[in-house]
Amino acid sequence: MSDYPKLNNASKFALFFFRWFCNRDLAETIEGDLTERFEMRCKNYTASKANRLFIRDVLLLFRPGIIRSISITQKLKVNFMLKHNLLLTLRNFRRYPSTFLINLIGLSTGIASIFLIYLWVADEVSIDKFHQNDDRFYQVYTNFKTPDGLQSWKGVPGLLLEEIQTQIPEVNTTVATTDTHEYTISAEETALKVQGKFASQDFFKAFNYPLLIGNPSTALSDKSGVVITEKLAINLFGKTDVVGETIKWEFWDRGRDFTVTGVLKDLPKNSSDQFEMVLTWEFYHNDLIEFKNWGNFYGRVVVALNEEASSDLITEKLDKIIDEKQGRDQVDLMLVPYSNQYLYGNFENGVSIGGRIEYVELFAIVGTLILLIASINFINLSTAKASQRAKETGIKKSLGATRGSLINQFLTESVLLSLISLVVGLGMVYLFLPQFNAITDKQLTFLFDQNLAIAALIIISVIGLFAGAYPALYLSKFDVIKVLKGKFLNTSGGLGRKSLVVLQFALSTVLIVSVIILSKQMEFVKNSNLGYDRDNLVYFEREGTLLTNGDAFLEEIKTTPGVRNATLSGFMVGGGNATGGVDWEGKNEEARIQFWEIKSGEGMLDLMGMEMVAGRDFSSKFATDSTAIVFNEAAIKAMGLEDPIGKTVTHYTGKKHIIGVVKDFNFASLHNQVEPTLFRFQPQETNF
Repeated sequence: MSDYPKLNNASKFALFFFRWFCNRDLAETIEGDLTERFEMRCKNYTASKANRLFIRDVLLLFRPGIIRSISITQKLKVNFMLKHNLLLTLRNFRRYPSTFLINLIGLSTGIASIFLIYLWVADEVSIDKFHQNDDRFYQVYTNFKTPDGLQSWKGVPGLLLEEIQTQIPEVNTTVATTDTHEYTISAEETALKVQGKFASQDFFKAFNYPLLIGNPSTALSDKSGVVITEKLAINLFGKTDVVGETIKWEFWDRGRDFTVTGVLKDLPKNSSDQFEMVLTWEFYHNDLIEFKNWGNFYGRVVVALNEEASSDLITEKLDKIIDEKQGRDQVDLMLVPYSNQYLYGNFENGVSIGGRIEYVELFAIVGTLILLIASINFINLSTAKASQRAKETGIKKSLGATRGSLINQFLTESVLLSLISLVVGLGMVYLFLPQFNAITDKQLTFLFDQNLAIAALIIISVIGLFAGAYPALYLSKFDVIKVLKGKFLNTSGGLGRKSLVVLQFALSTVLIVSVIILSKQMEFVKNSNLGYDRDNLVYFEREGTLLTNGDAFLEEIKTTPGVRNATLSGFMVGGGNATGGVDWEGKNEEARIQFWEIKSGEGMLDLMGMEMVAGRDFSSKFATDSTAIVFNEAAIKAMGLEDPIGKTVTHYTGKKHIIGVVKDFNFASLHNQVEPTLFRFQPQETNF
């Protein structure tokens, strides 16, 4: 085993296992193929993945035709002993039904829990991994320099697309996209709300979203083209062959007809971005964006690098572009592996500090603890019943049974119980999976594929051998003479069993305390003062005739019984648009502050229960409020303004005068600090 230094300990054990079971005539050739394949994988994959695949190959080789043969005498002996042990095992299950049922329920529940967690974890780690050239696929992020350090965000100037395409030849493919939003579309007599986005021409070249109908190279080349999913095509037209059909897209007061240029296969469930249609970036950039400059971070850019390209080199070139275009060193650009964003989406000072991966690790630990508790419970019950099995063991020893044969019998009982528990546990998984999907907001499916089969084999082996090893070794060492004379009194299992009991209770306590802490955390989130009144608020979007008759509708709502007040609002939980395009007198040119931007109607701050620290709310009584702006405390502090009321700032839309300062409030996770936020008086672009 020392000949293969790249193999980790688990792979070395697998190699030892292979040499033990493999036919001697085949061993040398197959082992050579195994190690050659392993070395090739080390060049294309990480060392951990190559080792995992090596172990999988060894397990798949454990089959008839490769396993070494044994003599007829050995076969008869093995068959006889196996039947004998199985018969004794079934008799013991029937003789001690309560112990059998307790162990069965405990192990089955543990197995069901770990399989459900396994399905969830496997789904989480597979998110966005299906894209081609995943190891060279990156999202461009912006690091804004603030007084508190770097603030990372995936928004970049939309003008960056053309610059990358013309100035960085090491990038194979560049795609500009937007986030996915809800839009209204209609065709013939059908109108639907769908999730859609905008993307540049090479979108289907970079992303592995195959088209059912259409050319991926030209589907987004026509400004009036749109690509829809097959499910949406059926919902709109009742068929999938819809290339050339017309749909109408509507958003606020904008509307336009688009021609279907492609039909996309329904997106895989493990895609973090779930959309139903893709419109062209050319339409978005040229017709919808009013402020096209290097201070407006309205785009999302993804790049696929050439094989020889270095991400560090590309980052340097991106920084050079942004510095030249902005004329000052206020922001940096960085590359983040596209498939890493889902699990490692939290950044601090320009460095990933985790994200959903923390929940994945936590679930994996919880599943392991549950299975460990169930296994310890099995060990404790087996040793607790030692006195009932003592005479049986003593008689067998007196008749010539060796300790090895007794160990085999007890291990057979353990493995068989594990197998039965596995079957029951898988049945529980199948039964409770719909409820588990509802709780986790997933669409997990239970398919007994190769990976699941390997996982089941590992679980049976681990539980059967681990949970049965201690009882087997403990029961098989009884002194024959003392047992037959009835002098066997020690049924406690000694220090080992006591230690297991302590460990079992400790693990159970950890899980119970964790659940209590989680419950308290949920209660804290539910009852925390977020800085605004979130109770009894109803929010819905303005569309259709409400875009032109909004004032009349609003007055009608106010007179509805049970309604205390109503107004127009652009406030959204979780954030919204963000901008760095704000300047003011005395601004530090070395720092760029990113502001959340919320559009407001008259009296919105008062209706939301937000407390004014200084100044006032927006009001239609003041004609000058069309150029007014309100900041929160965090924004005023970051800007370093004193006595801000009445002062003028330069917004990317023009000059604005400050009329108020609102007390800090939370609209994102309580883990995050309150970020700078501004309100603009734009009732024509708000909702109810």
